[in-house]
Amino acid sequence: MDFGLALGAMNWTNILEGIISGLVSILCSTAIVWFVTRLIPAKRKKSGADDVPKEPYFSPFALSLFATSFFGILSGLSLVFYPESSYFAGFVSLAMFLGIITFLIYDNQCPNCYRIFKKKLTRKETINDEEREYRYRDCTVYLYTDGSEKDRVYSGEEKVRTETWRTWKEFYECQACGHRWDKIFERNLDADNRPKPNIIRTKVDPPIKV
Repeated sequence: MDFGLALGAMNWTNILEGIISGLVSILCSTAIVWFVTRLIPAKRKKSGADDVPKEPYFSPFALSLFATSFFGILSGLSLVFYPESSYFAGFVSLAMFLGIITFLIYDNQCPNCYRIFKKKLTRKETINDEEREYRYRDCTVYLYTDGSEKDRVYSGEEKVRTETWRTWKEFYECQACGHRWDKIFERNLDADNRPKPNIIRTKVDPPIKV
């Protein structure tokens, strides 16, 4: 159903369903924003931070989270009221796009004044390098003609390799309010060198989806 047909088929039932969907989406999104804006300061206090201010309701992160939640919930409701329309795909695509923006805003905002894109990395400090075991078995992956996975077969005994995990701390400073904070990261330095499965392409076509 395209937009023109949707307008032509509009009636009081459609209008009522649209109003209900909008109100439900607004109420649920408001609840999500309220919960998250309370959860983030609580987690920061639990991790040892002092005097953590509450996330403002109208901060860029809160507004972006509201928009993401609104269209995410609306996409679910569109399946209920308009299962044969293309609304679902549009709402999901928009929600995913807004979700990426929300993450970028959250990752680049100051935890004190909540200004975005004012975070400046001042220095890094390696805490330690740790050797950890990684257990695996030889693996063969069989693919359909379209490249999708048909089967995965493991063989031989379990093997063990040692990998290096690095833990480091990054220090940041807000260029707006001068607040300073740090975050701890962990990374497997040998992840890219893990044994790859043996890939075999078959001549079998993938099953037809009904």
